[in-house]
Amino acid sequence: MNASRPWIFLTLILCCKHGTTQDSIERTTKPIFVEAALLYDFPQSYGLMAGVNIPFRSLIKKTITRKDNIITKQKDAILGVSAGFYRYQYNYTGVLLTSFIGFRRYVRPSLFHETAVGIGLLRTFYDGTVYKVDAAGNVNEANDYGRFYATTSFSWAINFLLRKPGRSILAVQLKPLLWIQYPYNSFIKPHFSLAAGIKYEIAKRSVSVRTKTKNKKR
Repeated sequence: MNASRPWIFLTLILCCKHGTTQDSIERTTKPIFVEAALLYDFPQSYGLMAGVNIPFRSLIKKTITRKDNIITKQKDAILGVSAGFYRYQYNYTGVLLTSFIGFRRYVRPSLFHETAVGIGLLRTFYDGTVYKVDAAGNVNEANDYGRFYATTSFSWAINFLLRKPGRSILAVQLKPLLWIQYPYNSFIKPHFSLAAGIKYEIAKRSVSVRTKTKNKKR
């Protein structure tokens, strides 16, 4: 009789664990988006941005409450790249290239938001005529003079769908960005920008989706 007790105890543990959390991995299709937006870099710069983002993993969390309600939360992990430019009038033009990784979270069928962290490259082109002095002391005009900088960015975007499910997704996007360029005068230069534009589905991609179910009744 005593020998059977460990097996009974182990069975109870496994049953309780299964009732609390379940993991399953399947596959599903997720949209690949292209986006285009107007860019405003505070306090007085305007520009354009365009990019593409690709999903590579999905996660669905289901919670069964004590009242038998099911709460579902879904998010996708995404990779992407964006390019653009902005211009400070009578000063310089900046060209940006950024790669990023982030998450897309679905709030409801007509609304989702995204957070991302990116690293990139900034090339500036100064207005007016710039002269440089070589090692021999000669002064020459420098064409397309500017500098290269590294950048790190943090963004959050909210997207409102304009089309019902079943067709290629078209959404309006509003995206605040906080980014820094460095080294800038041996330090860093922070930027705050706002992008507003559209997001359009060009294809779908098969990704793995993990479903986690948690039962709060146990």
